[in-house]
Amino acid sequence: MFISVILWSLVICIITLGIYYLYDDKKSKNDDKEDLY
Repeated sequence: MFISVILWSLVICIITLGIYYLYDDKKSKNDDKEDLY
């Protein structure tokens, strides 16, 4: 049971980091487009 809690924590952390990374990547791409114009 304790191992499953650790696994769920890792899964939640990975998903959160993945969403944050994708959101930050899209935001930086939009910033680059604004800089070009």
